[in-house]
Amino acid sequence: MRKRNIALLFRLNRKEAELLNKKVKKSGLSREAYLRHLVNGLLPNDAPPPDYYAMMQEL
Repeated sequence: MRKRNIALLFRLNRKEAELLNKKVKKSGLSREAYLRHLVNGLLPNDAPPPDYYAMMQEL
């Protein structure tokens, strides 16, 4: 059984949807996870740059 079984539907205009998608992509989270962070009062952080993990392994 899923813990999250309530689905919400809301509408955005094109500008709002583009802004949401841009922020979601920048965070590296799924859209659902991003919105859950916001609902819980957390500001999602940006994802680290792609070469971050390679640099950390070198250290």
